[in-house]
Amino acid sequence: AAGRPMSDTSASDVTMTREEWLERVGERTAKLLSLPVPTLYVSVGFPKGARGKHKPVGQCWAGEQSADHRPHIFVSPELANPIQVAAVLLHEQVHAVVGVKVGHKGAFVAIAKTAGLCKPWTATTPSPELAAKLETIAQECGPYPHAVLSVVYRVKPGSRLRLWQCACPVKVRVASDDFEATCNICDSTFKRAR
Repeated sequence: AAGRPMSDTSASDVTMTREEWLERVGERTAKLLSLPVPTLYVSVGFPKGARGKHKPVGQCWAGEQSADHRPHIFVSPELANPIQVAAVLLHEQVHAVVGVKVGHKGAFVAIAKTAGLCKPWTATTPSPELAAKLETIAQECGPYPHAVLSVVYRVKPGSRLRLWQCACPVKVRVASDDFEATCNICDSTFKRAR
């Protein structure tokens, strides 16, 4: 079983994985939605595209992409706050209800508002009322059995290619700060453009 098992405060001497915790929370957050949530998988994992500045904290994969047609929800392993995790799970459940192709507009907005999520819709921002409900849910389910994963994202260095241009203008990119060449078309010397 994935995750670090721990003792559940709502049931005596029962160990629970983080996925079991997410399923328990998911059962409760699903009741906050105006439409039924399909049967789905929920797990901890890096959402696709989680790099650099763009770091989604959750992601829902459509059931059509799964062999058994069940949506898959992933919550970032970088999250530790159980209320934030519950809010992300609720946000992704809205995607599972309306379909991921809807994105963050139309039916998504209508259901997210009803549940208590706020703008911007691409983020996971609970209203104060929803935050209180999520805190109650988190307390009912006990501590989040997860050790946060601290990831250091490498910043890619900029391109070493420099833009050089002649008078006609032919443009070339060269990985050098010194470039001495003459254009065969206009016979002018290439000059650094930037």
